[in-house]
Amino acid sequence: MTLTNSIKNTFKSREWKGHWLSNFVETTKISNQTKFTRRFLNKKTRRMPFTCTRKWSCGYLGKHISAEETLYNQISISKNGSQICCLEDRSLASLARKVLKIGDSEKPIDKDTFSWWRERPNSAHLYLKDLYRTQLHWTATEETGSAFSKLSIVDQNKLVIKKTANYFVYAAVVFDFRTVTKVPQVYYNITSFLPVLPHLQPFVLMGKNGGSPFSEKRHTGYLCGISKFYKGHQISVSVNDHSFIDNTPYANFFGIFRL
Repeated sequence: MTLTNSIKNTFKSREWKGHWLSNFVETTKISNQTKFTRRFLNKKTRRMPFTCTRKWSCGYLGKHISAEETLYNQISISKNGSQICCLEDRSLASLARKVLKIGDSEKPIDKDTFSWWRERPNSAHLYLKDLYRTQLHWTATEETGSAFSKLSIVDQNKLVIKKTANYFVYAAVVFDFRTVTKVPQVYYNITSFLPVLPHLQPFVLMGKNGGSPFSEKRHTGYLCGISKFYKGHQISVSVNDHSFIDNTPYANFFGIFRL
């Protein structure tokens, strides 16, 4: 069984669903859920000899990380001391080459290999399209086939829930402050709004803020969590200052899937 199929089957299993909390989990607790997920997938994935489809230099992961904590099949050290990660799944390797524009990146991707990813009901994975005034505009259309949406998108920036259930929601925004001397304060969040209750203000599900003279000039802000959403709920991502967002293709993304 490949890791891709294992992930696909695991998300469908009752055993998997039973381990998720029924209500919103604070972002600080997600690391524990992530560790469980890795261990769970590792047990579900049969260990078999594999062919390394693509090798990557991955020293940025740190020296103490193991392959079981990632989606790589193997992590090793080369003769010159570099940390190398090996990826077996050809579809993921092809996607990575396309996004990073390396190797045979001009070769068309067989999008059918990602059908298990795109055909999940009540889910979406969007990339940042452009910035408009106070809104981030997202798109489900791009050439790799990794972006999709089984949910309606309102005003290019809100995902509309179709079925009441527990969902995992996530977003990543890349900030680039290299044009300024001091990193300013920025705030970004994921909010929900239920139009049938217009007297209620949009609810902040999770958020982060930061910025100081000691902050890195370029970094990624990542938010994720679990929440119960009702039919009609509108989910969106907000950033208080768009001027420092790095809109490199595929760098910023926003997604959700039903548990």
